[in-house]
Amino acid sequence: MNTLFDTNEYKKEKQKSEVKDILIFFGENFQQKYGSKYFCSFGKDTKLVKELLKSFSVEEIKKRIHRFFLRRDNFVETSGYTIGIFYTRFNSLAREQFLIMPNI
Repeated sequence: MNTLFDTNEYKKEKQKSEVKDILIFFGENFQQKYGSKYFCSFGKDTKLVKELLKSFSVEEIKKRIHRFFLRRDNFVETSGYTIGIFYTRFNSLAREQFLIMPNI
């Protein structure tokens, strides 16, 4: 049995699961805010989430998604609540640690 192959396969499956979990969480927050399903651009959105997962935990990304939908931001309001806009605002969402966050 090739352990390296098994490890790489495990990492790929884990990453797929994490990406899916984040996209579902984003979609749920979008639906809660707008009462409508989020139209996911899977290729683009998956790529951006994978990039975030290189440096941040699923929990941290979910906390920032929650903040993203709570805050008032004219740029976001005009551009739309999408994964792409979330990605561009990701660092600015770190400053808002003072918000009371639910356990995710």
